[in-house]
Amino acid sequence: MARSLDSKIDEILEQLKLLAPVPQKLDNLCDTVKSIQDDVNTVKHDVAQHEDKIAKLEEDIKTLKISDNAHKQQLRSLTLRILNLPPTAVEKDDLRGRIYDLLKPLLTAAKSAKDLSTVPQAATAFDAIFRPYQGEQGKNPPPVIIKVSSRAIKIALLKNRKLLAPAPHEAGANSVRPLLVEDLTPENHRALSLLAKSKKVEKVWSADGLIRFTLPGQSRVRTVSNVLGTVDEMIAV
Repeated sequence: MARSLDSKIDEILEQLKLLAPVPQKLDNLCDTVKSIQDDVNTVKHDVAQHEDKIAKLEEDIKTLKISDNAHKQQLRSLTLRILNLPPTAVEKDDLRGRIYDLLKPLLTAAKSAKDLSTVPQAATAFDAIFRPYQGEQGKNPPPVIIKVSSRAIKIALLKNRKLLAPAPHEAGANSVRPLLVEDLTPENHRALSLLAKSKKVEKVWSADGLIRFTLPGQSRVRTVSNVLGTVDEMIAV
């Protein structure tokens, strides 16, 4: 009996010897986990810093794009576009003469309203007139680009643009009234189109290259500062 008990005690002691390293192993495992957690925290900190830098760089890029667009629009400050004006055989020889005949009633109205002192001639009213590309059959005609010689002439033309109509010898049953608009950059034109299609906006128009709008039920005129944004971003001013 004593021998049997001694044997069991020896067996228990052997088992305890086997378990002795376990606490040390657990300590080592905890140290490893802590080291990994420290590494994870360091990586998270680095990622957060990089995300902040990326966000700042993206904001700087957006600011530069907005500034670049404003500069490009400024270069178009004396430029207008005529839309819905199909090319004719006559304009191949004298596009300036055709456009002057089209716009002369507007200039005459401006003189009658004393917005202009005289009705300028084609040579002095326009610095350049051209179509930027050739149109395709069955599609909308390419616009006519007009660079006027002064801001006064630009304002006079835009103020009286409702008078714009096809010349009598070009008018017909299928003729479409031409449109005279500011020559906007693609970014500004995109902003104008988005706001024009949005039910969140009452009216939208351009003035001196800036996109202006009113909201439903409000008379306050607002100006878009970020033409690169979404509709919600553009109207949140």
